[in-house]
Amino acid sequence: MDSVKTILRDLETTKPCEVLRWNKPIVSGIYAGSLFTFWLVFVVFEYTVTTMVARLATLSLIVGAALTFTKTLQISATDVSAHVDRVYDSVRPCVLHAVEQLINIVTWKDTMLSLKVVGGSFTVAFVGNYVSDAVLALLVLIVTFTAPLVYKLKKNEIDDLLAQVKQLADKYLAVLSAKGKTAAEKAEAAYERKNL
Repeated sequence: MDSVKTILRDLETTKPCEVLRWNKPIVSGIYAGSLFTFWLVFVVFEYTVTTMVARLATLSLIVGAALTFTKTLQISATDVSAHVDRVYDSVRPCVLHAVEQLINIVTWKDTMLSLKVVGGSFTVAFVGNYVSDAVLALLVLIVTFTAPLVYKLKKNEIDDLLAQVKQLADKYLAVLSAKGKTAAEKAEAAYERKNL
């Protein structure tokens, strides 16, 4: 019973980055297994959201009745409120940072980052032409839970490779940026000549 309490406590206190880094393998396994099961149920078994919600509601009511009847479940509104507050406090900074980054990307405050996002969106669109959404979701799930672990194990080799890729990408982005600036200047000069 103590191991279950430890796992439940770890589920509450483990941060998302710790889950992805597999700092606590049981917690990471629970999250990865749950997400994979979710994907499997909806994609392979073609379950619908309505059916799933109805089944989960029924299961929750049955389990809740059993736990209440055996007096093993003692939950108060204060407990729920405290848990919601903890979740809100841990999620809020991440959401604010993500919204700030999104605004910076959309408004082109960081030109290189915005160019990288445009390039990434073209790449994703290209891949999306050949891979279904379900397979893409599975690939994202697999990469999300394996990439941090592989990075931890092969950090030096990956850092060297990423430095080479960044150098190459920066070179081509600088060329594109210079050509774009030149084209914009030519278009502006042509516009001014035309309106004079």
